[in-house]
Amino acid sequence: MYDNYLPDGWRQYKIKDIGAVITGNTPPRNEPENYGGDLAWIKPPDLDKTIFISDSEEKISEIGRRKVRLLPKGSVLVGCIGNIGKVAIADSELCTNQQINGIIPNKEIVDSIFLFYTMKRIRPKLEQIASSAVVPLLNKTDFSNIEISLPPLPIQKKIAAILEKAERLKEWRKEADKLTDEFLKSTFLEMFGDPQNNPKKWEKLKIRDVTIHHKQGFYTTSNYVDSGIKLVRITDITEFGKLTYDTMPFLDLDSKTIEQFKVQKGDFLFARSGVSIGRCAIVETDIPCVFGSYIIRFRFDTNKINNKFIWFSIKLPQSQLGLKQLAHGSTNPNINAENIKNIEIIVPPLHLQQKFAQIVEKVEPMRQIQNQSGEEVNNLFNALMQQAFKGELAC
Repeated sequence: MYDNYLPDGWRQYKIKDIGAVITGNTPPRNEPENYGGDLAWIKPPDLDKTIFISDSEEKISEIGRRKVRLLPKGSVLVGCIGNIGKVAIADSELCTNQQINGIIPNKEIVDSIFLFYTMKRIRPKLEQIASSAVVPLLNKTDFSNIEISLPPLPIQKKIAAILEKAERLKEWRKEADKLTDEFLKSTFLEMFGDPQNNPKKWEKLKIRDVTIHHKQGFYTTSNYVDSGIKLVRITDITEFGKLTYDTMPFLDLDSKTIEQFKVQKGDFLFARSGVSIGRCAIVETDIPCVFGSYIIRFRFDTNKINNKFIWFSIKLPQSQLGLKQLAHGSTNPNINAENIKNIEIIVPPLHLQQKFAQIVEKVEPMRQIQNQSGEEVNNLFNALMQQAFKGELAC
């Protein structure tokens, strides 16, 4: 799938033939003197955040340095236990734990940045090769024998430079999105304070006290159809509190069921199950649809609470943490309506809630532009990756 086609001038190599493969290790934990220095000790959660990495939360001391396997700047780090295929480039001398294989590239054969993108591209292949144990594992031997295709070194450098610029665009786009989130968060905290501490002494009510009606969604084992009524699933709720109607499947339902489970403008939908517990959406259009069983529909008393205010209150990290703690079940955690209704929230004067909602509404068009821009940047990057490994990007 990945290397069957070789553009002119490209060659296939095994990973072990383009550099030294070094598996990381963990210095003895019962010797605390091994830790606390300034040598970065990289673990899988540190990978995939940026192209280059040089720092970590946990560090190795001068004493511990003698008990780890050092990797020089330019080494390519690849997750091979658990999070298979996560990747980064060492931006300084560092070491890793045993879940990561480091490749010290032979600079006469392969460019570090080109190798980084090669490993990103073949991540599905790495996942496929990994053992199907409880924790996926790609051992050093199998990893070292994986074949990759490389063009001549000057072509690698040209391709790497183009892809790196495209990657930077993606990072800038994410940073802009983060700044927008931080602006709304800081505005909320400035106006209302931290809801957990309630420094402004607002009235506190349980969600049940502002709820007029709630209902759990429609459960069905029926197959989707080509036309009918749209079904809102958790996956159709965006992190920005919107519904993506284009992705919704159709169900063939009778009018009585539709009447029971239809959503209408102003409804507040709450994801109650899985990794997306606490993700919420406000219905802003009257497009006909019903909501699925892993969603609870709330209708709040608009004389007490503003939808956008409560949406943002629930979206705050401290609120999300509280929801996760209320969830039960390990395989597929969920939270029921009664748990949700017993959650306490601050209830500032309605005019202040509405003022905050107006700020959110002014920011939302900017979010839409950012979202569209993000999709365009991702599409550009994916297109460049495809062209790069077909040998069409080296001019």
